[in-house]
Amino acid sequence: MHNLKESNPVEVTEYAVANKIADAPAFTWWTKQVPHHCKCIIHSICSCYWKHTHKFGIQVPTSIEDALQIHKETQWYNAIQKEMKNVFPAFKFLEKDEMIPVSYKWILCHMIFGVKMDFMCKARLVAGGHVTNPSTYLTYSNVVSYDSICIAFLIAALNYLDILAVDIGNAYLNADMQEKVYTTAGKEFG
Repeated sequence: MHNLKESNPVEVTEYAVANKIADAPAFTWWTKQVPHHCKCIIHSICSCYWKHTHKFGIQVPTSIEDALQIHKETQWYNAIQKEMKNVFPAFKFLEKDEMIPVSYKWILCHMIFGVKMDFMCKARLVAGGHVTNPSTYLTYSNVVSYDSICIAFLIAALNYLDILAVDIGNAYLNADMQEKVYTTAGKEFG
């Protein structure tokens, strides 16, 4: 039980509260603290996210207009153009007199900006997937952590292995989807 509480404190607390065993001696001293700690962690993460305006010493914009005004150089403009070039095939533009199909649902699309470890500016067009109905299967796109890469390099070096890497960019654009959505084209579409 100790290991379970250590590894999954939130889930164990939710289970204890849902099954009305939170007042049992094994849980009573512990389940009252977990929700408070969760709220503190979430608050600190949210406050950090909105307060950081720079990454690796480069100012990170919050909007497309901001991106184009921050640098007189074209690094943010180039990042936006590169992302739009990659996602452009996923869009079908309607003519001015064309009506939006009846079964389609509007979702918000916006740009998220970041700076990579090599100081390259990165723009990513994201859709508000939270407004569509969730699918019945897992649709999470995992991202490898920096620590995992370091461990893999260490194992490869210890075993005298060659390292090969590949980056498949925007592979999801060719995937079939069941949702029928549309968005309003903004400045990033040109």
